[in-house]
Amino acid sequence: MKAMKARWVAVWFLMIFVLTACVHTLPAASPDLLQQKPSVLMVTASGLSSQAEDIVGTVLQTWNQQQMIAYDWLRKIQTMENDQVQADIKNKSYDYIFVVGNELLPQAAEISAKYPESRWVFMQDGPGSAEWAASANAMTWTLDTALIKPVWDQWVREQTSQGVSLEWITRQDRPIPLEWAPSEEEDHILPVDLYGNQWYPQLIFQISRNKPKWLIVYANLDENQYKRIRGLNIPIVDMASSRAVSVRWDLVWPQQLAMIKKGAWEKGTHSYLREQMQISFPAS
Repeated sequence: MKAMKARWVAVWFLMIFVLTACVHTLPAASPDLLQQKPSVLMVTASGLSSQAEDIVGTVLQTWNQQQMIAYDWLRKIQTMENDQVQADIKNKSYDYIFVVGNELLPQAAEISAKYPESRWVFMQDGPGSAEWAASANAMTWTLDTALIKPVWDQWVREQTSQGVSLEWITRQDRPIPLEWAPSEEEDHILPVDLYGNQWYPQLIFQISRNKPKWLIVYANLDENQYKRIRGLNIPIVDMASSRAVSVRWDLVWPQQLAMIKKGAWEKGTHSYLREQMQISFPAS
């Protein structure tokens, strides 16, 4: 009996030893290791869409929780001369500084030259001039204007293949491409300057006849004309607007995370991929 008890005691101590050893197979992270995690300053422009801003917030939280990326986020910024922006850039050491939104990028290009130790990433949120990009001390992401028409091509083809009726509103000096509106569909095109003051009654007539799903504005109109078109309560696609094509942020931020993880930051101008661009549909 005593021998059996001794064996159970030996087994018990052996189990404790094994369990204790298992607990210590994963070493605790050292302070030096924790200091090695990347840090990010995110500066987003006041003109950034609410949807894009929501995605930024989710992305930063995910980066922090899953990738141990520390961050500060300055949102709805109207100018890079903002006191908080200036203080954070000057007083904190970030591995990456993201500036998102066309309105901030020219100023950011000037400021980045003063702080070359940080890896700057500039991100356009819509088509626009990028003349400042070549001299910027940054990795700059732009919308390639050469890719904008293919984006529209795909959208128009999708609509026509589904038999969707489109009504085009333009001016005589900006004709609709034939591949979008063949000559046999001229009755779906309204050049506002051709009809003068009668353009709106003519538009009403064409709408009642063609029953379009979309009104497509292809040329810049004056505010009164836009107002009357919006009052028709038919969805509008404004191809003339600089905001007509926007960035698919859900496909862009994973690319930026991969850049951080791989240490693949590279100064210079880079273009979003075609699939990272989308049509913007403003409220009618």
